[in-house]
Amino acid sequence: MRTQSCKAYAKINLTLDITGRRADGYHEIETVMHTISLCDTVTVKPVRRPGITLRCNLPYVPCDERNIAYKAAAAFFERTGRPSGILIDLRKRIPVGAGMAGGSTDAAAVLRLRAARQGEGPGRCWRSWHWAWGRTCPFA
Repeated sequence: MRTQSCKAYAKINLTLDITGRRADGYHEIETVMHTISLCDTVTVKPVRRPGITLRCNLPYVPCDERNIAYKAAAAFFERTGRPSGILIDLRKRIPVGAGMAGGSTDAAAVLRLRAARQGEGPGRCWRSWHWAWGRTCPFA
């Protein structure tokens, strides 16, 4: 089974205006973002055992359904109707909770890798999944 990896780059906000609050608790924002060279490495490996297993080099990062990369994999399997087993390995370098899109970019990387494995490109529908987890996912 083929292992896939990619870099998940951090971002910085060059400008940020909060314009309101959504019903789900997220803020409506207007921002200009830019990637920086700091990145996490996301590795995805299909496994025979059904379900999602997530590992991370930082012990305080949740490795269950609270993790946005885990949620992305679950959403991919649910929406494509292609459930299978997957091991996600996160090598975190982006500071957690720093507003640099570390979780969002990891989730986007999982979706990119899964879509590529299935022979799908990052189309409009695929990108729309990101909105469920926050504003910075489509940027990633």
